[in-house]
Amino acid sequence: ILNSSNTYLEANSCIDYISPSGKYLWNKDGVYMDTLLGVEGCDSILTIDLRIHHPTYATHHITACKSFNSYSKNQTWAKSGVYKDTVVSSMGCDSFLNIDLTINNADVDIIYIKNQLIARSKSGFYQWMECVSHGQKSKIVGANDRLFLPPKNGAYALALSDNGCSDTSECYYLF
Repeated sequence: ILNSSNTYLEANSCIDYISPSGKYLWNKDGVYMDTLLGVEGCDSILTIDLRIHHPTYATHHITACKSFNSYSKNQTWAKSGVYKDTVVSSMGCDSFLNIDLTINNADVDIIYIKNQLIARSKSGFYQWMECVSHGQKSKIVGANDRLFLPPKNGAYALALSDNGCSDTSECYYLF
């Protein structure tokens, strides 16, 4: 005489769970019973301690410089706006995210007027630099104003920190 077997198992699922026999669909936490036919023709009784998890929904307010990589790593956004992203939670269920994104930039555009270089940005911390060679830039001590009067012909750039962001302009050549 062969005996039936009893098995206890813990299961986690998102939204709902199909029993191992395929006869039941459960969508609430609980302890459930299911029966399978064993290889020797006897019942295999399953006790299933089930935990149902649900998708989560959240809004994230993000401020970034230049661009932001989505949490899922599937997108990069370079403009302020509201975006949607989906990631898998620690429980294996979807997390649906609204990303309220603000993109800041340090505006390093330079205006040239009568032998003067003027930072287009009216705010931030200014640092004028001399382009020395092969893309290398050297800080000019004391050149921290929006307006810069170059002391000689050469190539100059602006490093600017503003809105929590930092950037450096290309070199501008003056002769």
